[in-house]
Amino acid sequence: MEIKKTMLMASAIALGVFASSSSTAQTPDGYPKVQANWEQCGWGGGSYYWSTAWHPTDENVIYMGSDCAGAYRSDDKGLHWKFTNNGISSYEVLCMAVSPAAPDLVWAMTSEGLCKSTDRAKTWELIPASGKKELDITCAKYTTIRSIAIDPKNADIVYAGSKTGKLFKTGDGGKTWKELPYRDARAKDEAAPAADQAKDKKSSDGACGIAVAPTNPSLVFAANTKHGVFRSQDAGATWKVLDTPKTACGVTVSPIDEKIVWAACGENGVYRSADGGNTWAAMNEGITKKVRMIEIVLHPSNPSLVYAIGNNGWSGYFFRSEDEGRKWTQNRKIQKRPDDRMPSPEVAGEKDGDTSALTNIAVNPKNPDEIFISANWTNVFSKDGGKTFECRQDEADNTCSTDIQFFGGKVYVTAMDEGLLVSENNGADWRQLIPLKWNKEISGHFWRVRIAKVGESVRIVTTSSPWDSTLNRTFRSEDDGKTFTVSTAGLPDYLPNINCMWGRSYPRSLAMDPKNPDILYLGMDGDPEPAKKLPGGGIFRSADGGKTWTRCAGQPGGLRLYYGLVVDPTDSKRLYFSSCGEGGGAWKSNDEGATWEHMFKDETWSFNLDVSPTGVVYVGSTNFWRSDDQGKTWKKLTDSKDGSTVVGIAIDPANEQRIWISRTRWDGNPYAGIFRTTDGGKNWEEITGDIPIRKQQLLRYNPETKELWSGGPGLFRLKQ
Repeated sequence: MEIKKTMLMASAIALGVFASSSSTAQTPDGYPKVQANWEQCGWGGGSYYWSTAWHPTDENVIYMGSDCAGAYRSDDKGLHWKFTNNGISSYEVLCMAVSPAAPDLVWAMTSEGLCKSTDRAKTWELIPASGKKELDITCAKYTTIRSIAIDPKNADIVYAGSKTGKLFKTGDGGKTWKELPYRDARAKDEAAPAADQAKDKKSSDGACGIAVAPTNPSLVFAANTKHGVFRSQDAGATWKVLDTPKTACGVTVSPIDEKIVWAACGENGVYRSADGGNTWAAMNEGITKKVRMIEIVLHPSNPSLVYAIGNNGWSGYFFRSEDEGRKWTQNRKIQKRPDDRMPSPEVAGEKDGDTSALTNIAVNPKNPDEIFISANWTNVFSKDGGKTFECRQDEADNTCSTDIQFFGGKVYVTAMDEGLLVSENNGADWRQLIPLKWNKEISGHFWRVRIAKVGESVRIVTTSSPWDSTLNRTFRSEDDGKTFTVSTAGLPDYLPNINCMWGRSYPRSLAMDPKNPDILYLGMDGDPEPAKKLPGGGIFRSADGGKTWTRCAGQPGGLRLYYGLVVDPTDSKRLYFSSCGEGGGAWKSNDEGATWEHMFKDETWSFNLDVSPTGVVYVGSTNFWRSDDQGKTWKKLTDSKDGSTVVGIAIDPANEQRIWISRTRWDGNPYAGIFRTTDGGKNWEEITGDIPIRKQQLLRYNPETKELWSGGPGLFRLKQ
């Protein structure tokens, strides 16, 4: 399941509302921008939310960050959410902090650096010095949990710990920074780690947690996952390493008494100091063994009441103590949890209603009995100090959709981690088709879907890669999704992993003959290994509607695929396929896959292709290309130099001159967009408009409703 974040991170989701542009504005390519008002139409939720913070004075406002969709804000205590990505530097937001002295000031740590907002996250600005090529004050999963701390009395003073383990301080709101060499306080015989040691692993040398004493801003603590807790009594000028376990993930100072300090120390549990950190005592009665404790929060007016969170694999654990940590009570139950598709039996199906992995805990400063916890998949809210929880994440869309299809007045969508869903009212409501609950042989990533009427029945074929099973597979329904059967017949009986886009083979391509729904083609990446007699991935054909598959007699010379695989609507024997890297570009077969011709080589990283109803071929690479003669000659329709690539392609079947493309970038940069031509590619205009996530990888046009749908990160639609 973690693969989703790695893969789509650079192309993923942003949070925030981008202001609609006037028709006179220009894109980096020189295309005019036109106003476009996109409508969010997904089901919300989906995978990891890594950070959260509560507004210091407005108890209705909560902020949240995700790993591939950016930042969100709720104005009703988490009941509803909206994207807040305007100006965000990356859609990976793993750490957030608010300023007690300037309540509308919010800081966010992203994979591209620190971002700052002075207007409740409506707009963001990147702090230039914090970028990867500068100080590299950037985040990493499991490593930067509470790595930003703001002076309670002076909003310009901010401490920020990086995934590299370094700690920085600014006294002017981020204009200038000074590194604080806190790790120099370690024992001389303790080996210093390499600066680049952090690689998104739980054991990395990250500055996981930073805390400033609310009653004494000169007292600062830093938690490091390899070296424990450090203390400064002079606002970071000098440091002392404290006698805690080395596996410190978080540190918290009492809002009432600066001598009371807590440390969350991973699998070593929780520790408390009553003398400002000089001595420590383990406080683990009631803490479940093998749970990695990551954060502790204290009730602001009742020092005896303490909250803590931790994880064991995908399972999340909340603990509450009413006697200063002497005894803890565990609670994992969620009321009103709507989702049975969770990533393991411990948090779904067999034990329905348990919390999934927890990431951050925030307490309402006006009513400390109210708690919000960000989490994997299901964020939770409590009105009674953690005694009971309910799910709260409506409209916080963190879905990585992989295909959109329209059929019979319905919309079908596949998504990584979440399966196949259908909407019968154009996206207002969604219903799960598969999986209906966690199942080892089913639950995981779903990639593509094709639907057709066969007699009186509706056939659905979808491709999948379960999390916990190594074999790629297809699922087939002959009753419009009421029941499904699995098929691996004819597909590889092992998992290819040579020359794959994401390190292993995924069945990301699926095509159905528009003239015969029994004929389907499936593509999965992975080169053969002749020395081991392993055939690899490739292009497979089914002649029985997806029941069984046969490897095509011939194969393209490059199999590192993303999406592109199409049956020519003018000739059922002709196939088109796109791939990346060595042997990349676009390939053509005129004989149902028996032989292949490398027809397009101008750009070798080709992520997608499509064919118009009259047989015009389009390829999406760094630029967008067109062929009117089945790939014999090509015309470049764009001239991009901004580092983005064309992934999404949609063609209006009633007017082939009207085409839409989406561009994405494969680094953390969120600046990409959606473009439209009405003259076959001679002229373009940008219609990104106010879509909150700009890195869209999926475009589909619905001629019945005259709407363009966009997905990849999230799900949106636009009247056209």
